[in-house]
Amino acid sequence: MPGGIVFFDDRDFVFAIARHKVMTVYGQKGQKVMAIDLTGTAKALEYARKCQDAQGW
Repeated sequence: MPGGIVFFDDRDFVFAIARHKVMTVYGQKGQKVMAIDLTGTAKALEYARKCQDAQGW
């Protein structure tokens, strides 16, 4: 995809990623570009979802 943008319509997709400890990003040629530490991401998303539910979103 141009610019590395990824679209999705499944809210649980983000939560599935957040359950992992590290997300590794690879370039077009398969080379490792970076590793992103996801520590605490699942908990933060859980709080955000509870907040949105409380507001009726």
